[in-house]
Amino acid sequence: MIQTTFDPHHQAVRALMDWLTFGRVILVWSRRAFSSVVVLGCLLMTAPTAMSQLVSGYGSLPGFSENTSPKRIGDAHRFEKAQNQLKGEIRPEDEIWLISTRQLCQSSSASAGSTFQQAEVARWSDGCWQTSSSAQLLQEINADQIRSNLLFVHGNRTDLQWANLRGVETYERIILSPENVCHGAEVAPPIRWIIWAWNSDPINGPRLDLAVKKQRAIDQGSYLAEFFQAIEQPSMGVFAYSLGAQALTSALRVHRIQSTDHAAASAVVCGGPQLDVVMVAAAVPTCWFHTEDAEMSLPACVSRLTLINNPEDRALKVYQRFTQQHPIGLNNRQLAPGIRAETYLVAGNSLDNHYLSRYMEHPQTRLLIRQGLLPETK
Repeated sequence: MIQTTFDPHHQAVRALMDWLTFGRVILVWSRRAFSSVVVLGCLLMTAPTAMSQLVSGYGSLPGFSENTSPKRIGDAHRFEKAQNQLKGEIRPEDEIWLISTRQLCQSSSASAGSTFQQAEVARWSDGCWQTSSSAQLLQEINADQIRSNLLFVHGNRTDLQWANLRGVETYERIILSPENVCHGAEVAPPIRWIIWAWNSDPINGPRLDLAVKKQRAIDQGSYLAEFFQAIEQPSMGVFAYSLGAQALTSALRVHRIQSTDHAAASAVVCGGPQLDVVMVAAAVPTCWFHTEDAEMSLPACVSRLTLINNPEDRALKVYQRFTQQHPIGLNNRQLAPGIRAETYLVAGNSLDNHYLSRYMEHPQTRLLIRQGLLPETK
């Protein structure tokens, strides 16, 4: 009879033992990983959902008409990444509102028949967006003697969800940023933060996109003018970014005295509150602020103007090349006398791609925006 012996040093046997040991290790770590996933899932299910609701994914906001173009490849990923950077915090003394004029007619002519009163409005309350109305918002503004009213107007190539996200982001960066304390800035008073969303969804082709959106921004002026004229408070802060500055400036153009007398009709008046205006990377021509033909009411309506630009901003260069007009705040162009303007040039490699989030990454830029909107917090 042949007797075999077990040789633990045999190569095949040694390999089998190694695989068995490896399998046991994998089994142990798999059990641990599964337990961790279960615990993490429970934590996520019980965690507060305020942030995810405040910027509610890449779908539609409750009660709002999207009127949007198809999403571009990669937008959902970019949106999720930007959303995850938000804290979702709101001071208990503050309010956040969202106004959408995206579903209204784009023409500002009287024949269009649309007015600001038809805008879609929502208020963040009790952990969710609640549908409201323009009349209710104006009533809250005019009856409230405590909160400062701050309006944010986004720029080009921005759908409704991105408008919401950028609006919440600017609120957090300007009001809640820790550097405000480091620089000795006073705590901001209670505020009502209002996000103005207009139809600036991306269009294929940069030249066509700019031409269409430039006109849309101008048309937005009629709705913004209605909004300002209905406000009874003495002052208000406005933060306009990129083509949002075009919309704001267009609103100020329609503040004229309506009269059959041509001389009186050419006069300009302020049909609303005095405005503390901040424009960042403003895509609006300087000539609108200093030519007689523009019939601007800026000296009457704007008590303070803060301009923040980066000379290497690629979008501003495209704007200047396509329109043959100089963006305001660049090239040392002079503004009309009587306008209290402060111009700041910021630099940095991350600023040349025209993303608002890039500008907001810089503490000094955030502080300038805050001081421009809330001069009393210097």
